Amino acid sequence: MLNGFIVVIAVIFLLVWFWHKLFNRLVGISKPLFAIGEKYSKSSQFIANLVIGFIVLFLLTIFQQYYPWLMDAEDANLDLAMRLHQDDIPPAKAKQIPPFVFLDIDDQTHKLWGEPLFTPRDKVKELIDVAVNGGARLVVVNIDLSQKTPTNGLQLPEGLQQHPYDQTLYDYIAGYKNDCQEKPGCPPLILARAFRPQPESQTTDSEKLTRELRTGFLENAVAQSMPYAQWASPLFQQSSYDGAIRRWWLWQPICTEKQSEIIPSTQLLAAAMIGHKTPQQAQSKINAELDRFKPKLCGENDTPQSASLKPIKIAEGLEITEEMSGIRQRIMYNMRWESPQNIAENWIQRYSLQDYDKESEKREVILTVFSAQPYLESPEGGTFKDKIVVIGSSYSDGGDLHSTPLGTMPGGLVIINAIHSLLQYGAMKPSFAWHKGWAILFIIVVSILLTFVNKSFWVILFSAIGVILLTLISAFLFVENVWINFALPLLAIHIHQMAIRFSKIVRNAERREQESAKWERKIKKIVAESLAKQLEPFLAKLEDKLAKDVKQSIEQSDKKDADLETEPEKSESLQWLKQQGYKWYRWIKTLFSYLLPSRKKLIINLFLGLGVAILLLYFSDSRWLMDAEDASMDWWMELHQNIIPPIQNNKIPPVVVLDIDDETYYDWGEPLFTPRERLRNMIKAAVAAKARLVIVDLEVSHKTPVEGSQLHPADQALKTYLANYVTECRSKTDKSACPTIILQRSFSIQSSPVPILRTGFLDEVVAQSPYVQWASRQFYPAGDQVVRRWKLWEPVCTSDKQPMVVPSIELLVMSLVKEDCITQDVQNVLQLFRPKNCDSNNTAQSLPKTFELCGLPVNTEDRWGINQRIMYRLSWSDLVLDQVDTPVLTTLSAQPYAESPPQKSTKALTANSIVVIGKSYREGYDIHSTPLGDMPGALIITNAIHSLLQPEQIEQHPIVGLLITALFIVIISILFRIFPSGWGMTVLGTLIIFVLLPLTMVFFRYGMWLNFALPLIVVSIFQVNIFQVVANACGAYLKNIWLIIARRYWALRRPIAE
Repeated sequence: MLNGFIVVIAVIFLLVWFWHKLFNRLVGISKPLFAIGEKYSKSSQFIANLVIGFIVLFLLTIFQQYYPWLMDAEDANLDLAMRLHQDDIPPAKAKQIPPFVFLDIDDQTHKLWGEPLFTPRDKVKELIDVAVNGGARLVVVNIDLSQKTPTNGLQLPEGLQQHPYDQTLYDYIAGYKNDCQEKPGCPPLILARAFRPQPESQTTDSEKLTRELRTGFLENAVAQSMPYAQWASPLFQQSSYDGAIRRWWLWQPICTEKQSEIIPSTQLLAAAMIGHKTPQQAQSKINAELDRFKPKLCGENDTPQSASLKPIKIAEGLEITEEMSGIRQRIMYNMRWESPQNIAENWIQRYSLQDYDKESEKREVILTVFSAQPYLESPEGGTFKDKIVVIGSSYSDGGDLHSTPLGTMPGGLVIINAIHSLLQYGAMKPSFAWHKGWAILFIIVVSILLTFVNKSFWVILFSAIGVILLTLISAFLFVENVWINFALPLLAIHIHQMAIRFSKIVRNAERREQESAKWERKIKKIVAESLAKQLEPFLAKLEDKLAKDVKQSIEQSDKKDADLETEPEKSESLQWLKQQGYKWYRWIKTLFSYLLPSRKKLIINLFLGLGVAILLLYFSDSRWLMDAEDASMDWWMELHQNIIPPIQNNKIPPVVVLDIDDETYYDWGEPLFTPRERLRNMIKAAVAAKARLVIVDLEVSHKTPVEGSQLHPADQALKTYLANYVTECRSKTDKSACPTIILQRSFSIQSSPVPILRTGFLDEVVAQSPYVQWASRQFYPAGDQVVRRWKLWEPVCTSDKQPMVVPSIELLVMSLVKEDCITQDVQNVLQLFRPKNCDSNNTAQSLPKTFELCGLPVNTEDRWGINQRIMYRLSWSDLVLDQVDTPVLTTLSAQPYAESPPQKSTKALTANSIVVIGKSYREGYDIHSTPLGDMPGALIITNAIHSLLQPEQIEQHPIVGLLITALFIVIISILFRIFPSGWGMTVLGTLIIFVLLPLTMVFFRYGMWLNFALPLIVVSIFQVNIFQVVANACGAYLKNIWLIIARRYWALRRPIAE
């Protein structure tokens, strides 16, 4: 958003500058125009203001939908309007919009269900059934139902081909049409259609491509119950700059067996269902309206241009006119999300929102949010009657929380806002016809005010009144579903007026400077003439005395010359050296007097630059400074990626990543989670290759869903393997054949001041031996969601409220790999950081400020400091070598090593290496932003391990930094003394690129981080005279006042002097 704003302001400044120059040039060339401009200066300014305002308005109207940075600026304005109007919900009865109910699978429900890896299908069936039996008007299921519940290793009941939970849901959906025919009035079901993720190469232009469906076990069931049960697309557009959901897609072109089809969005299908009496009528209408948007060929989006210009009539009174682009696709959010902070047991209703009818002054409930499982246990009568029921999830591990203009909210509530927006407002209308008249009117009014009102107070007053009026008019039109963007045209007028006034100030200052010099010359002449008359007698006497003194001096000089003739002659060589030395001294003095600026200016530069540097040191913990420092270090890491010093110097083991990539994921049948039997095979392959360590960067705390309390056979097989592994390693004398297996520890989401350990089926095995250990994979995400800093340990509480500490994966690896490090010593040190207790919110502990872990200095009070950063060196690639061509990172597909026996030789895993088992397939949601771009969690762990094992402790030396800053300030002052401002900035840029940046890198390589940027920028801005022009203008006014006083004083004293 910041980049877009900067681009908008820069473009407006350039446009204003060009128009200002062109306008002045046209007026200056033409004498008649110049005369008119001088005589009617106010009118010419008024015309110039109008022209610049209309130019920006015209450009916005024409180019806004084609340039994302223009849409970003308008998005920010609309977001603000929505935040101001949240909860200001128009009355639903006026447009016959049913109220909404959100059945939320929240953290409380997820915990009561045993924290399953995915929503159990039998629970989905129960939630649908309770809504149907409650008399709902429409039921929307916003849960991915395309994938089967795993059945590997299970003995299914006779006659079943799928998991019993899946079969229960399948039978319910398949028989839903028959049930509805027997029982009229049953609500239509809308199920969320799943799509395969698009390749990264296509996501930038995804709206022009057809999507590939993911077919699931409910395909035939939904086909049998149509139109009472239908698929719909839950996809929305995310903004590129902040990932917020602002726009919808009302339909999706798809491919099914080389056939092109159109799937309506959830909100479009819901609006059609609400707008028609029967599902058959709604389906027929939707199919007829969207048929013309089908691509001609599967895989392309070759839609006839005329199709997008015809109105889409969804139902009576609900039309979408013209093309769906830009602002028309905006979702008008009215309903906020209230995330529960303290979840009480058996808490059913979470919160509700009401609309408001201004005419009747009545409020009606428009949204009610229920916690799903408590509601199933104690349903309230009449809750769902004639309402739209949306079933969705908001639990933290579900991955269905999204950023919106009203903050974070679950996907189910996004759909509710989208349905309400479409039914209440339709498509958002940009301002055309008479609506543009408001913008034109305000452009004229602002142009008049800024042109004919000179007093700053009145300008400020009129501007404040204008802002209030603009807000009221925008609010009124916003409620009427019309958006007028006044901001950019009026901003252009303000900038243009500022440019005019600034140029006037400069011209007036120059004119007063010339007038001042003229009066100074007159005053000096008058004073000189007056003094000459008064001092004439005194000068005559002085002349006689000087003549006598000169005569006497000549006589004395002649006498000394006569005496010198008798002295011996001095050495000629000594006289020559004195002459040459004096010449060099004069030359150097002249050079330095030319190069060095005045003492005053140099002192000001040093004061400014060093003052800023000291302020940076003092406020180094502030967020915006840390963001600037992070950006600098990110850039440094990007330049140094894959430039690795020899790992043998620090005895760092190479890393091999077994990656569950997209191809592997599809070959495995797109499972909901990593199959346990395949994970066991990969661990066995790494152990057989005699790896140094094996890191499992996958969730292994959850059990595979199975009916009853017994373990799933695949889980039991993994548990048995690890238990046998521990037993065998205890009996072996060669411990190198038993690498430590590190498992990722996960935490339960509960309302607790510290994380709660999630109890898993492998806890018993891990507690028995050091050969299998838990470790935490937690990082500190920055405000921009880039992973930059590690979290070396995690204070936690067990389920029985016992405090403990879990080390991070990278810290545990360091303690196991470094020769001078003992794992038990690290564990003992970490015990200091256990929570004080687990029974209250007071978990604070008196912690040591600094300490060492295996030679690693740790500052507990500097969580966001520079030494808590992961020094990324390894990019996401198949092979990374160090400077002597030794493999540092090797990434292999997990598929061959997930079979038993492995389909490839285990020699590729490299003996004595660290093997990391992770995932990068797009539906695994384990790809994160880093300074080196997106990379999977396994690569982040690899970089964190390498960062700990490759010592790169960064020290900040304030004194050295201040001295170097002072040196460069002197150099900058000399540059601007030699070159004008424009050339000075060019030379300064060259100096920074070819001297300062390499110098920073040299210092960084030796463990010193020096940030010169901001102090030198401040000095450069000062040198370009941006500050001084304003100061000179103010000084000119003060000098003018002094001249007026001097004139009056001389007018009084002149008669006396004469």
